[in-house]
Amino acid sequence: MIAEIDNRLKANGYRFMKVQPEEAGIYYQYVNGTVRVVLGVLDHDTFQMNVSVYNSMKEHIRQLFFLSDGKVPGITEETPVYEVEVLGLVITDNIEKYRTLCSDIRGIWLVEKHSGRLIVYEDQPGDFYGLYGAIQNLSEQGQKKKEESSDKQFKKKHLAVGKVPFGVNTGIVVLNILIWLVMTFFGDTNDPQFLLEHGAMQSACVAVLHEWYRLFTSMFIHIGSMHLINNMVVLFFAGNILEKEVGKIRYLLLYLISGLGGGLLSLQHMLHTGDMAVSAGASGAIFGVIGALLFLAIKKKGKIGDLTVRGLLFMVALSFYFGITSTGVDNWCHIGGFITGFVAAIPLSLSLQKRDGWNS
Repeated sequence: MIAEIDNRLKANGYRFMKVQPEEAGIYYQYVNGTVRVVLGVLDHDTFQMNVSVYNSMKEHIRQLFFLSDGKVPGITEETPVYEVEVLGLVITDNIEKYRTLCSDIRGIWLVEKHSGRLIVYEDQPGDFYGLYGAIQNLSEQGQKKKEESSDKQFKKKHLAVGKVPFGVNTGIVVLNILIWLVMTFFGDTNDPQFLLEHGAMQSACVAVLHEWYRLFTSMFIHIGSMHLINNMVVLFFAGNILEKEVGKIRYLLLYLISGLGGGLLSLQHMLHTGDMAVSAGASGAIFGVIGALLFLAIKKKGKIGDLTVRGLLFMVALSFYFGITSTGVDNWCHIGGFITGFVAAIPLSLSLQKRDGWNS
């Protein structure tokens, strides 16, 4: 990954220069009076980085270009330097080591050494003269090369650890759509009786007739096209982010558990109030996905994927508001799914901590 970054920066017109300490090097580019500098730092166990050290390195770099006196190749005594902009690029296997530094200083990106994953925290610059896409593409290309080994090795690797070689969330979305299309072909998905005959939930059927399977089958049945579309749009985007973060098997388990949790709370409410309505939909599981995303975002100090805690809280509040102010919405299923997903993410975060080495 280090060689790939070096080649990509040089391909983008940057020159390299070695500086102190020995773990550091700079790539620089002069454009209309501004020197754009990428300060590359190769981290290791004995290297000590803090705010003071980093600021000292940046100041040394600025002085190097402002007072170059022709010592820097390409920057002569006649070259006017009005501004020096510095972006820190730290290559490390210990992301947690730099979390505090990134919160205290603006202008640092992290590259995970073993995976090549580019990490840019929320309060850091989203780009530096087009370099974000260049470096991000490197990590994606590296991952793609690993995945394109041989078909035999791919299957052996993934099946041996119980992984599923396709997107689980995408599969769930497709399955929901197919089930709705088949049901629409044979009947009316807005007809409560038709829904009941094909697996929707109703309190008497579950509690009296002991048809507990309805807690599961109702998760894949939708009442009309708009119910399906609204649920699948949210599930596609939120579910893909969570699956990417936690993995396929963990995601599938959390999705199903959240759906069942939402169904159980809804059933309990119906039995308590005597409500005999027919209910169906993936909403409980979807709210579980959102609940899990919220917990993991809090655990990771503010962000998961492209979602922030503030954005997730706004999404939750807006969803509950529309549910409460609309008719025919099973809000207890939403609440049960959200709580189940949030709670289920607690032990999930422990396994992620062991896998990825992050914690609070």
